[in-house]
This record gives sequence, structure tokens and C-alpha cells, in this order.
Amino acid sequence: MSTLTKALGVLTVFVLVTGTSSCRSQSDSVKDQWAGREKFSGCGSIELSQGDTVASTSHSEVTCMTDALDSGSGAELLVSSPTTEGDRVRDHYRLYPDGHLELYIDSSDDPYAGDDWELIECIRPVWLPRVTCSDAGPS
Repeated sequence: MSTLTKALGVLTVFVLVTGTSSCRSQSDSVKDQWAGREKFSGCGSIELSQGDTVASTSHSEVTCMTDALDSGSGAELLVSSPTTEGDRVRDHYRLYPDGHLELYIDSSDDPYAGDDWELIECIRPVWLPRVTCSDAGPS
């Protein structure tokens, strides 16, 4: 085996190992960011079954988030739903007073998930369509 082939092999292993640990670090930092957040008023939690949707099952929780949006106050909502295999995934919706919405996704119970935790900075769910997505992010 040539020196170049060995060097490329070592480089490939290094990239694979550091790439994997990098993904893990990002997941851990999102989890830490969620744990260390300033908490907003809670709008409760929703536990969905296979095929359920938030809008069709959870009127009081959606009303709570809509009221927070209308009043310019922050709010949080937990939505738990099953994967196809039945593993629970927890979506933590975090509404800022300015109408910006973050979604923290906790997939730590799903062995098929790529990351245990993910963060989507701004979304507009159909059940809360008036959310704003400014370039500046949350205030």
C-alpha cells in the first residue's frame, strides 16, 4: 500500500470520526440550550396518537398559544407524537413575545433518529399561522 493510500485512509477515518462527534455535539448543545432557556408561560402538553394532528385534538392548547401571540407574551407548548415504530418524539414549541416561534425536537427515545435534539429557528405551523419570521431572530 502506498503512502498516499495510507494517508487518504487515515484522513477518511478522521473525517468520519470527527463528523460523527460533531453531530453529537450539536445535538447536545441544543439540549443544553433548551434546558437553560428562560421559561415562558406553559400552554400545557398534547399527546398525539398515530395519525392525530394538533389542530383537530387540542383546542385549549392552541387557544392558549394564539392568546399569547395576540397579547405579545411568550408561551411554550409540548407536543408528543409517535414515530411509525411507536417511539415518542417530543416537540417543544417556544413562542417569543415578538411572535417568533422556535421548535426544539427531542428524538432521544427514537433509535432511528439522526440527532437526539434539533432546533428549527422559525416555523409557521398550520395551527398557528400568524407567527412571524424576522431575520433578526428572537429578541
